[in-house]
Amino acid sequence: MGVRADASGPRGAGGAQGSGFAVDDEGRILTNAHVVGGAGEVRVVLPASFEVGETAVAIGSPLGYDGSVSAGVVSATRRTISAPNGYATGDAIQTDAPINHGSSGGPLLDLDGRVIGVNDQIADSGVDGNVGIGFAIPSDTAAEVAGRLARDGDVSHAWLGVAAVRAAPTAPGAT
Repeated sequence: MGVRADASGPRGAGGAQGSGFAVDDEGRILTNAHVVGGAGEVRVVLPASFEVGETAVAIGSPLGYDGSVSAGVVSATRRTISAPNGYATGDAIQTDAPINHGSSGGPLLDLDGRVIGVNDQIADSGVDGNVGIGFAIPSDTAAEVAGRLARDGDVSHAWLGVAAVRAAPTAPGAT
C-alpha cells in the first residue's frame, strides 16, 4: 500500500519529501531516514524474491505528485550504491522503473504486490531527475534494519574507509 510520508516538522516547510508504505495492520510505515528524520518505529513484514527481467512497480510521490505508480523491470541486482553518510551497500536492486525525487522511501513491488525493495536513489548523471537507472534497497535488508530500529532505536554500520587496489608490478631492482 503506498502512502505519503509527511516530512514536515524538524526540517520545516519545504523539507524532505518522499514516500513510505504500510507494512502491517497497525499502520507502521517504512521509509528512508533522509525522508522523515526522527520518525517513529518502522517494521517490514513482506520480504520477497525476484529476478532480473521481472516487472518492478515503484510507488511514491515523484516531484510532489502524490500516489504515483510507475513500472519497469529489475535491471540488475547486487549493485553497490553509497548513502549520503558514505555507507556503501552492495546488494541494491537496479531498476528502470522511473524513480524521481519524492519517490525515495516508497515501495518497489513485484507483479504479485510483494515488496521487493525500498526506492532509494537515482544514478548521478548530472541531470536532476530519472535517466532510467534507479536503485532500491532489497526488502530483506530493509526488514533487518527496521527490526534493529524497532528493537534498539538506532542502527549503525561499520565503515573502515579503506579500499584495496591492485599494485602495478615493478621491474626487478626498482624501488
